[in-house]
Amino acid sequence: MGGITPWLKVAHLAEAFNVSVAPHFLMELHVSLATAVPNGRWLEWIPQLSTVAPNGPAVTAGRAPAPADAGLGIGWDLAALAAHQVDDDAVEGAPWEDEVMGTAAQTASPRLGEGVRP
Repeated sequence: MGGITPWLKVAHLAEAFNVSVAPHFLMELHVSLATAVPNGRWLEWIPQLSTVAPNGPAVTAGRAPAPADAGLGIGWDLAALAAHQVDDDAVEGAPWEDEVMGTAAQTASPRLGEGVRP
């Protein structure tokens, strides 16, 4: 299962049967989801994004409140993300170069802050 909407559907279905939910992985995103449903009970603590999102959930006394920022509330460190960016030419067989996409879709990948291709 992937995506916020399917996760919420499963959480609501589980709620109808008095079943708790505990999202797995990416706590920076899931803290908002777990606090958005009445049956969200636990949050897995794996701070894997701490180098690129240093302002992750503040866990105090075993509790992680949802962020107050707009959107998902993940505060990305754009300079840290840029340090991990891979140049298009360095990636052989990149998905945007797949012949299934055709030559019209073969554009350079977006740079940090430039948005994404459709």
